[in-house]
Order: sequence, then C-alpha cells, then structure tokens
Amino acid sequence: MVPGQSLNDLTSGLFKALGKELMDFDPDIVLVQGDTNSAFAGALAGFYHGCKIVHVEAGLRTYDNRSPFPEEMNRKLIGQIADWHFAPTHRARTNLLEEGIFRDKIITTGNTIIDALNYGLEKITTEQCEEVEKVQKILAEPKQPFLLATIHRRENQGEPIIKICSALREIAKRSGLQIIVPVHPNKTFAAIIEAELSGIPGIKLIDPVPYPGFLWLMQNCSLILTDSGGIQEEASGIGKHVILLRENTERAEAVTGGFVYKAGSNVDLIVKLSLELLEKKSDPVQKAVFGKGDASKKILEFFKDLQMD
Repeated sequence: MVPGQSLNDLTSGLFKALGKELMDFDPDIVLVQGDTNSAFAGALAGFYHGCKIVHVEAGLRTYDNRSPFPEEMNRKLIGQIADWHFAPTHRARTNLLEEGIFRDKIITTGNTIIDALNYGLEKITTEQCEEVEKVQKILAEPKQPFLLATIHRRENQGEPIIKICSALREIAKRSGLQIIVPVHPNKTFAAIIEAELSGIPGIKLIDPVPYPGFLWLMQNCSLILTDSGGIQEEASGIGKHVILLRENTERAEAVTGGFVYKAGSNVDLIVKLSLELLEKKSDPVQKAVFGKGDASKKILEFFKDLQMD
C-alpha cells in the first residue's frame, strides 16, 4: 500500500501482481484467508488462471454490504468463487448453506486465528520476549490496570472517530485508568487520533506493536475497546470483555457468548458499558467459541485426503 491509494488502485495492483506470480508458479490450488482486498484479488486471479480456490474463514456475514467496508462484499464475492469453504463456526457454515453453497463443499474447522493466538500466548508465557519487554517499558506502571483501544475501520472515518475519541477521554477521566492506544499507520486515522487524544491525561498513544507485544497488552488489560474483527475472536480465547466500536459484527457468537458488547460510536453507550464492565472487576470465562486451536491441522488433513479431478 502507498499513502492516499484508493481501493481501486490497491485492488488492481494486487490483481496484476498476483496474476504474474500465478503465471510463474502455475499452482493447482490457491488458498486465500479472510476478507481483505488481497484475499479477493487472489481468489479472482486464481479463478481466472484456472485454479481451484480454497477460502479459509469463510461464511462470516453482517448482511450489510457497507459494514465492514469493503470486507463484507469481499468475502461474499470470494464465497461465489471458492470451490471449498473452511468455515470457522457452525453459524458461518449455516450462512454458506443459506447462500446455496453445497454441503459437501463446506468444512467447519474453527479459525486459524485461535491457532496463532495459542501459539503466541505460549511463546510470551514461556520465553523471554523482547517485544513484550518493550511494551512493558511504555507503560507508566506495568502492574497497574489499564485499558486497550484500537480504531482503524474505514466506516469510522470522520464524525464516528471523533465521537469515539470523546468517549475515550471521558472514560479516562472517570475511571482514573490509563488507556493505551496503538495508533494505526493510516495517516487519516493517525491525524485525527493525535489531534483528539494527544496530551490527554490518562491516554497514551503508541506506535503499532508486533504481535507478541499486542498479545501481552490484550492478556493484561482490564478491557478492550476496538472496531477490529479479529480481536473479537482473540478476546474469547483469552477471556476479555470487548466494547465493539462498530454498529454490527460478523462474529455474533462473541456477542451471545458474553464477550462483546456493541456500542458503535455512541459516546454515552461506550462510556456506560465501559464503566459498568470495569466496575465488575472480573473477566469472562475463556471459551472455545471460534475453535480449539486445531484449525490448521484440520485444513492440512483436508489437503492430505484431497483427490483432484
């Protein structure tokens, strides 16, 4: 990606570059994960090349084409291109069946994000980790309670992000706790976040941190506020409450499981839910909502048994 790049420029660039790689490598199968523009471009380029397409993390839906944007449409389009669909949950499997995908083309595996989460947690728990040490040095008092907030979704640009920042200022003021905000490298978001939150008592803006350091932040914080999709899943695997800074979610299991509370950009609701959860002073019980951490093994077994026509 380059600064100021449009989605059209990004996707066309990916499509062209991936097409060249496919010509050079000439695979039988293209596997794509998730709902990014690179996943969509990879699926379509692979289809045009004559490859079979495998979609990991298939079937997630909000049924709102503009939220998340453009991910909801990306994954729907990939779903129409894919030959096999690895669904993370039974709900995702049902979504695909209702869209007319044949039952024998869907395999429920759990999500590979839980595999990565478990691996990462074991690593930072059992090994000395430089990335974790760097994060701990950033905190004024590493053993004191803190909140973690991330904001990056396109649909939160403009007025929503300003409202969210207002809510964060109020939470910092009323809770007395520090809020750690890794600032997304998107310059539009960074400029607004720095204008709204820089220098505010109780709020610390930091650069994006590597995954081990971010895992430590999630594991040790008192509450997460985010508009991320993947963090909703990681929170269930760690056992953390999430205030979702979005109007809807493709991971409804996290809501019904008691991990995620939808607040959107409603300032009063964000503050109310945050203070209520902080008052409880207890984390939800960890659950295998999105798998047990063996999705990669299930996918590997599928390929071992696969017989191509």
